Amino acid sequence: MSKNVIHHIGRASISMIEATGRMALFFSVGVINMAAPPYQFRKTVEQILFIGSKSVFVILLTSLFTGMVIG
Repeated sequence: MSKNVIHHIGRASISMIEATGRMALFFSVGVINMAAPPYQFRKTVEQILFIGSKSVFVILLTSLFTGMVIG
């Protein structure tokens, strides 16, 4: 009985450590790729502006409905 519980705890711990490692690898590859050429600053700025300006309507609509529910 106690051996089964210890096995379950160990399996969960190892699974969590593996998931953390996968996330760390994913993050590190992203950071490395951000610093690698080709640099596309103009595209990045254009996309940020596009997302920001196109989101105003959604933000206003969400604010309106949230205000109606809370108010």
